[in-house]
Amino acid sequence: MFLETTRKRIVAIAGEVITHARSIEIRMMNYIYKEVCRVKAIMNSVFTVDANRLSRMTTSRHSSLTFL
Repeated sequence: MFLETTRKRIVAIAGEVITHARSIEIRMMNYIYKEVCRVKAIMNSVFTVDANRLSRMTTSRHSSLTFL
């Protein structure tokens, strides 16, 4: 009787641990996904700014060459 009750308790506790571990894993994956999206957005904005600067630089060079 004691062993059966103890075994049931251990199985119940293990089930709770697995449930909590899964919820922690899901929360961590959501956090990582949000961080990756945030970093991608920052990188995209930096690349866009650099591309705009580059196009302005090449445009200004071409316009200065036409005046020569």
